[in-house]
Amino acid sequence: MLWLNGKPGPALYLFMPKAATIENDGNITFVRFEKTWMALHLINATAGGVDAEATKAACSDSKGKETRPDDQIWSARTQAQTLCGMAIELGEQESHGDYDAFKAAVKSRSKVDASRLAEKRVDFVGCKGEQVGLVWAEGLPGVFRGGREHDWKNHWALWAHADGGKAPVSLGWKQGMLRVEAGGRVFEGTLKDGAYSFINQ
Repeated sequence: MLWLNGKPGPALYLFMPKAATIENDGNITFVRFEKTWMALHLINATAGGVDAEATKAACSDSKGKETRPDDQIWSARTQAQTLCGMAIELGEQESHGDYDAFKAAVKSRSKVDASRLAEKRVDFVGCKGEQVGLVWAEGLPGVFRGGREHDWKNHWALWAHADGGKAPVSLGWKQGMLRVEAGGRVFEGTLKDGAYSFINQ
């Protein structure tokens, strides 16, 4: 996944469980959760680590009582006057075997290509060869999957496959209808004029 911010100079914040192990390795921050591992590839940003002040503000009420005792806020500092963001990839035992193998694969194979940053474009290749690209824009961004540009005119529906094929979950853009088709069954929920109806077959 690629995420870009077009506003210069903000800090980036993410909620993280306190039980997670967070380690920085160059421009990659690795996060080890209970069963899932995450690699954050920072783009024009530097890992700041756990931010005690932001954690207190986000995880406590106005009287200072902890409301989210198991959470903390991780932050990264961005460079002023430039596009910033991150590429995120995930791993699990099923995909990589163990955490050390995930880290090794990420460090040796993953690549953020920010050479076209002047065009507001960043490309990313994950450790398993998946390719995504993003061109930041005020309106619809340019999205690339597997080297092919996403055609917004033909792919308005949320959760659509990159090739426009049938997806098991579809939510038509501003149509008010959710359709889920799986295991030979169909669920359709429709919201129209404030009334919700559904079928489940």
